Amino acid sequence: MAVTRRTTRFRTRRAMARKAVKIFLNAYARAVSRKDPFRVVIPGGKTPAPFFKLLASRKEPDWSKVFFFFSDERLVGRKSAESNFRAADDLLFAAAGVPASNILSVTVSKKGAAAAYEKAIRAHFGGREPVFDLVFLGLGADGHTASLFPGGEALKERTKLAAPVTAPAGAAPRKRVTLTFKALNSAGTAVFLVSGKDKKPAFDALAGGAAKNIPAAGIKPSGKLYLLYSD
Repeated sequence: MAVTRRTTRFRTRRAMARKAVKIFLNAYARAVSRKDPFRVVIPGGKTPAPFFKLLASRKEPDWSKVFFFFSDERLVGRKSAESNFRAADDLLFAAAGVPASNILSVTVSKKGAAAAYEKAIRAHFGGREPVFDLVFLGLGADGHTASLFPGGEALKERTKLAAPVTAPAGAAPRKRVTLTFKALNSAGTAVFLVSGKDKKPAFDALAGGAAKNIPAAGIKPSGKLYLLYSD
């Protein structure tokens, strides 16, 4: 089945967040109608903050039916300002009252964090091959997404769901864990949330189909791909 691509540009990040929430709620409704849990991957960085805040204010989702996973994580303490978990917890999980058991995050203090994260994901799916309903992702100026950086070894991973990453110099913190293309591309729907003029060239290339060699171009969900951008 061909992927449906939809590109939308917004004047504000809040407007982009409203669209992201609408996509979230529609995908949630489809999962609930099938009487399935709703499994969603969320990104790190600053761009999703308005989305997290707006989503936390909504009353429609039954949070007991929503399970959250992380596209990637920096191997720092959870109280660090660089922690993806902390941002999501402060703005979404705590505010919305998401059950702790419904949050599958990376155990950053553990050796073999990537292997442990994969084990937790596979345990959640009970032996079935993991398939996510919805994946939200960011985009770097260099075309990276999650912690899949240009030239990185994780780009070559075809069998594992999660991989350890040493980010390029300048992309601190450098030690990270990322979901792989195998995991991310299991989703029926993927959404890029992109903001900032420095990322516009990469977004334009991705939206125009000219960015064949950047990591973000490797995101190929089975159904819909949304490319959302705000200056």
